[in-house]
Amino acid sequence: VFKAWDGLMGNLGFRMPTNFVGEEELISSKNKEEIEAIEAISEKMEIPVIDFEYKPKDMKFQRYEIMEDNFESTLFYEYKDKIFTVTIIKMDQEGVTYYALDKEAVLRETIIIDQELEAKIWETNLDLEEETYVAEIESSGCRYICNGMLPLDELKKMLKFAYFL
Repeated sequence: VFKAWDGLMGNLGFRMPTNFVGEEELISSKNKEEIEAIEAISEKMEIPVIDFEYKPKDMKFQRYEIMEDNFESTLFYEYKDKIFTVTIIKMDQEGVTYYALDKEAVLRETIIIDQELEAKIWETNLDLEEETYVAEIESSGCRYICNGMLPLDELKKMLKFAYFL
């Protein structure tokens, strides 16, 4: 029932999440700077911006960059003294953007997230002690690349409760 409701409301352009998380996983709140960043990227780039209803408790928004010449923008977060980035690349433009995974990256899994989108999750930097993952999603003529050092289960929860504004 909830899936049908999500689909109907999504088709009408409304977003009312019906996914539920436990008490220990409360939906994350956004600070004023993060809201302004999402709005600025969406407005200047004319693209949907990925928004996370869930972020790990220790993850904090830091800043954002818009590179209009390359049709690319990046949101920067800090998670346990490490940087986590979300890069959005507008694919249907003439700008040149190059993004390559480490040649030793391993595809760990492909999951279906909200809005029936496919997210490929790669493990990179296999020689490091800390888990490092890259998730890649394509939607609305854009490539969304989430990259950072965090546990796989946290990345999967972020993706599960992500949507596009």
